[in-house]
Amino acid sequence: MTKRYGQFNNIEVDTLMLGATELTATAAELNLLDGVGAVVASGTAVSHIADIGTSATGTQIATAVNAIIDALEAFGIDPGA
Repeated sequence: MTKRYGQFNNIEVDTLMLGATELTATAAELNLLDGVGAVVASGTAVSHIADIGTSATGTQIATAVNAIIDALEAFGIDPGA
């Protein structure tokens, strides 16, 4: 492709190279990078689950475990399977 400056609506290529590295991600995988966090099918951004440390209470541990389960389920992973 000749280097040109301007606006393009669609560019179709068989192979996309970034430097000497071939880009192998799918369009869906690249779209996940558009924003701060990963976005699940519902459109909700996934937030970071904080480290609870070694002195956590039972309630803090339960809250963290529930947050992990919710995050897995948001991506279609059934932790009980």
